[in-house]
Amino acid sequence: MRRQTSEQRHAPNTMAARALGLPGFVVLSAAEYGGELEQLIETVQVEAFCRSCGVRAVAHGRRPTWVRDLACGGRPAVLTWHKRIWRCPETRCQTRTWTETSEAIRARSVLTERARVEACRRVGQDATDVAAVAAELGVGWATVMRAVVEYGTQLLDAAARGRLVSMLGVDETAFLKATPTSPTRFATGLVDLRPAGGGPARLLDVVEGRFDGFFPSGSTPRARRSPAGCRSPLWTRSAATTPR
Repeated sequence: MRRQTSEQRHAPNTMAARALGLPGFVVLSAAEYGGELEQLIETVQVEAFCRSCGVRAVAHGRRPTWVRDLACGGRPAVLTWHKRIWRCPETRCQTRTWTETSEAIRARSVLTERARVEACRRVGQDATDVAAVAAELGVGWATVMRAVVEYGTQLLDAAARGRLVSMLGVDETAFLKATPTSPTRFATGLVDLRPAGGGPARLLDVVEGRFDGFFPSGSTPRARRSPAGCRSPLWTRSAATTPR
């Protein structure tokens, strides 16, 4: 019979661990409190080695860390990670102790990474209000918004990478009329009129203010110079929505 490794003997093979679905973790216990599901978890890693000298580390205690996860059964979920603290027994090593880490739960984060990704998807793809997502996860508005900005930026950068704009459309719109104390407020939409992959024009960005400063002095709607990133000097300005 083949001998099992320590990692295999402690693999997450219980129903609770499978239901949790967080690779590298097992569930020690679970309970419901205050309408929230609380789960005590630990990693399957039962040994570690010093990152400085390579000597096998010894256990030096535990430290609990609380982090919120994806809702379970319509209830906010809280994970209590019973972190292991390791110590290097080598007296000549400068590294003394350290706490285990996991890519699934970022250090000092209040949300698991999968919860942060899902929060970004809910806000960006499903157009769910940020406050509603925050309430479901049991965190603040700013926590969800940070996840949206971080992962949303990565998605936008990946989508835009390698896509140069051949013709840029500029659409200026007045969205607030002038008052006795303030001028008319404008918003400008930037549109890729000829996407490299074909298909209809796509909105690139919306910025506050007019775009006149971007046009050369006395230019016509078909401008004489192109913005950075354009392969062609041909770009246009929407005549239908240009404010008078």
